Amino acid sequence: MTLTSVETVVGKAQTAQAEIETASQITVDELITGLAWAILEPKTNRSLAEQAVRDTGLGNVDDKIILSSIIQAILKSNIYFIFPVHPRTLKHLKEFNLYEKLKKSKNVLIIPSVGYFEILELMKKCLFILTDSGGLQEESTASSIRKKVLVVRKTTDRPESTSSDLSEIVGVNPEKILRSINKTLKNPKIESNEFPFGNGNSTEKILKILNKRF
Repeated sequence: MTLTSVETVVGKAQTAQAEIETASQITVDELITGLAWAILEPKTNRSLAEQAVRDTGLGNVDDKIILSSIIQAILKSNIYFIFPVHPRTLKHLKEFNLYEKLKKSKNVLIIPSVGYFEILELMKKCLFILTDSGGLQEESTASSIRKKVLVVRKTTDRPESTSSDLSEIVGVNPEKILRSINKTLKNPKIESNEFPFGNGNSTEKILKILNKRF
C-alpha cells in the first residue's frame, strides 16, 4: 500500500461524504468505511479503512480563512473558553499564526487534547459548546449533559440534533458566530425534551435481551 493509494482512498471517501452530508452519521460512517475497505488490497490492515473515515473530517482546521474566522469570534466574545486542542488543530494554529493570539488572550485556556471521559466532564460543567465535531453534537444530547451546541460548520452530519433544537448551525462567519454566542449566553437552557440518539437506557435494554436469550 503506497502513500498515493492511501491518499486515493481518503479522496474517494471525502467525495462520498460530500454527497451524503444530509445522511445520519451512522449511515455516513458505514458507507465511507465500506468504500474505503472495498478498494483496499484484501491483505491490507482494516485500520487503514478506518483511518480514511477519520480523515474525512478535513475542513475547518485545514482552512486558514475558516479557522481564523472561528478564532476571531472566540477572541472577540470575551467569554471564558476552555479549548482542548487536537494535535492536528495545534499544528495549523501555529502554521496560521493563531496560536500565540490564543495563548496571549485573557479569555481562552488552551489545554492538550483530552480523553473521552475528560471531555464528557468538561461538557457537563460548561455553559454551552462551540464545536465542529459531530461526536460532541451527539454526546451533548445525553441526559447527564444536555448542553446547547453551536456548530461552526455550514452543514452537520448530525441533523437529528439540529432538528431537535439541541444544536444550531452557526456557520463560519465570525460576526454570525459572535451573534450566536451572545444570543446563547442570554438563554443557554435546552427546552427540547427529545433524545434523538437514545435516552441512556441502552444497558437496560441489552440486559433484557440477554436475559431472554440466555
